[in-house]
Amino acid sequence: ILCEMDTVLEAELAKSKDDMRFLPLQSAEKEIATRFQTYAGQILAEIKPILKTKSQSKVLVQLVMTTKPKQLLFSGLDGILRTAALENPKVIAQLIEVSPQETGAGLLEKLDQNSRSPWNGRVRYEDGQRRVALLKEIEPIQAPKIPWQDNGVYLITGGAGGLGLIFAKEIAQQVEAPVLILAGRSSLSEDKQVRLKAIEGLGARIDYRQVDVTAKPAVFDLTQVIRNKFGKLNGIIHAAGVIRDNFIIKKTRPELQTVLAPKVAGLVNLDQATKDLPLDIFILFSSGAGVIGNIGQADYAAANAFMDAYAAYRHKLMLTKKRYGRTLSVAWPLWKAGGMRVDGDTKALTLKERGVLALETPAGIKTLYQSVASGQAQVMVVAGEIFQIREKLNLNPNLGLKPSKAEDTIPKITSQNKLSQASIPSGNNRIPATDRKFLSEKTANYIKRMLSSVIKLPVNRIDANAPMEKYGIDSFMVMKMTNELEKTFGSLSKTLFFEYQNIDALAEYFLASHREQLVELLGPARERTATETTVQPAEPDYRSRRRTRYASIRPKVRTKKATGALDVAIIGVSGRYPKARNINEFWQNLKAGRDCITEIPRNRWDHRRYFDADKNRPGKTYSKLRADFLRAWTGSIRCSLIFRPMRPNLWTPR
Repeated sequence: ILCEMDTVLEAELAKSKDDMRFLPLQSAEKEIATRFQTYAGQILAEIKPILKTKSQSKVLVQLVMTTKPKQLLFSGLDGILRTAALENPKVIAQLIEVSPQETGAGLLEKLDQNSRSPWNGRVRYEDGQRRVALLKEIEPIQAPKIPWQDNGVYLITGGAGGLGLIFAKEIAQQVEAPVLILAGRSSLSEDKQVRLKAIEGLGARIDYRQVDVTAKPAVFDLTQVIRNKFGKLNGIIHAAGVIRDNFIIKKTRPELQTVLAPKVAGLVNLDQATKDLPLDIFILFSSGAGVIGNIGQADYAAANAFMDAYAAYRHKLMLTKKRYGRTLSVAWPLWKAGGMRVDGDTKALTLKERGVLALETPAGIKTLYQSVASGQAQVMVVAGEIFQIREKLNLNPNLGLKPSKAEDTIPKITSQNKLSQASIPSGNNRIPATDRKFLSEKTANYIKRMLSSVIKLPVNRIDANAPMEKYGIDSFMVMKMTNELEKTFGSLSKTLFFEYQNIDALAEYFLASHREQLVELLGPARERTATETTVQPAEPDYRSRRRTRYASIRPKVRTKKATGALDVAIIGVSGRYPKARNINEFWQNLKAGRDCITEIPRNRWDHRRYFDADKNRPGKTYSKLRADFLRAWTGSIRCSLIFRPMRPNLWTPR
């Protein structure tokens, strides 16, 4: 992928080698943010088919650009490639930065050289030397100075979000009479208004502005209002951002642009609107996803990687007196009290696999001050089990460290146009038909048992031919099952359960790609005799453990289960519901699509004694609403209410 390289050089490369394919990134747009977002869309479109291809061949994707300061802003595009490599191990990603005077022959040699060192994720050729990017721990400063001033004026974008409010409160507590302009896309909720009032009670002046930072005129108008109203602007915290988590193979271009806009266009707009203002500090809230990628967050990784690159770019402009104030991009982990939260299962899995914990607020605030005092333009913060984190980062091939195994190297570049079914190892096709079928059945049962343990559905109720989505698997379940499979089969695509539509298809994939591990795991494959049954013993039906006074009349021979939608029968339903005194009123509310969510009446339960907006506060509840949870079912499940005597085989769902 040649990012804004010389067109003559591009033409020279395109006709020089057969086993390489080149994608040039060029745009007539003047705005750097627009070009970045355009190129991100092109790379996403290029990577998707590679990930969807069922071939087992590895594909090396090299992103190439020059070391011109403004060109290096496009290094953020590497966030998409890093994430692709995490989602599917057949993708190897490299970012290569070369001199603006690089020749076609010289570049071809460098591309070939780096194809033999795939563990070097980011390489720069500078002053005749080949340099590799590494992470380095920073010694924390014990008593860092705070960067805020008494009577200072500070703009916080994403100001009504989790981190925006945390640091607005922190500034108000640290200095006298600060002015805090909080900018956000949405109007303030009642809860946010209460929190802002509390911050004002600390002595700060709060001015909330509903502004979309992705709109350039709106940002310029905002900065002009600040100058006219307050006479100065001392610092900026750019904390705006959104997420739309999805695997690359399912991610759409609108999702991509929605995630990129606030961190890419929003940042450029803020910088251009304030380039003549004597700022003390310009702080960007980035994410660790921008440094190492993150499964399901290719767009978010690219957006944050752009922020990191822009911090370095703006820092150089400050050194040449073209900008004012220190620039710092902080790549945060997940905050325990931040706006972007995950469920408890995901947190537990993250801790187990990576040793990472959500960051506590006091530690996060202290770390920001240490980051400012470090003098760096960009830092990454990680919280958790330090030894496990160090081990994980050191073993990550995208961080430029030496590989732990010699077989991690690849002899030469594998191009996308060489991908075909012919590249799949053909040895498995020589397995005898009966032996292959036996192993395939055992593999399907193995996957069914694993799926059963995750979705809590008995194995005998899982159909190997049914579409995966029938069982309601989500991204967390997929990651949990993939992690378990990787203990046996090594690194796997994180989207296997989306690439293959049912269990039988997935079993065939493992049979074609991991037969030796399957034989070791499930026992030696063997020829079956004519007396052996071809039907595997059914898993025990847990429902049969319940005693009944009626004899079972279920047929002994099991037929293939239907995979279509089924009616649902609800037997003997009665009750009172929000805005419904009985079942009939409840049904009318459902049919009308009426919103019945209300606060819990205080004569039923006084939630004021227990309510707290922080869902993690021990001994408190973060909900004060009651809701009809069945409301979400309307339109997707047909329901009929049936009232009949409880005798066997006399009632039927309608």
